[in-house]
Amino acid sequence: MPPDQPALNCAYNRDDVVAGLTQYYSALTRLAYIPSTYVDFPPPGGWTDADLDIGALRALRRSEVVIDLLRHLPYARPMHDGPRPGPWNVAPQTKAVRYLRHMGHFSQWSDRGDAGLHELAALPTRDTGAAPMDLPPDV
Repeated sequence: MPPDQPALNCAYNRDDVVAGLTQYYSALTRLAYIPSTYVDFPPPGGWTDADLDIGALRALRRSEVVIDLLRHLPYARPMHDGPRPGPWNVAPQTKAVRYLRHMGHFSQWSDRGDAGLHELAALPTRDTGAAPMDLPPDV
């Protein structure tokens, strides 16, 4: 941040983040950028442990605050057909990461049980596809 700009005084509010991302994904489907059948919205109470890839999130050292947020977010399914199969570009140079077990981003590790999760835990975050750089647990 440039020295002439004061730091923002922002408080984290899970419901505000969830509402913003839900509106964004809804807009992407209304604009026909992502077919509505390719976006999974959470049930009213949030994704369960059976839905969310909890093992992978813990292997990535995500905090309970982050896991609680991820329980309430919508997730795009990967595109399996078309010219470029894989995760959707949801913003310029930004791909959707799917933290659900079904068609999830980390299934190559979590499907292998403890051995796969130990392997995932040993990787730098930037090598997992979860982020372009290593991140602290609350991000």
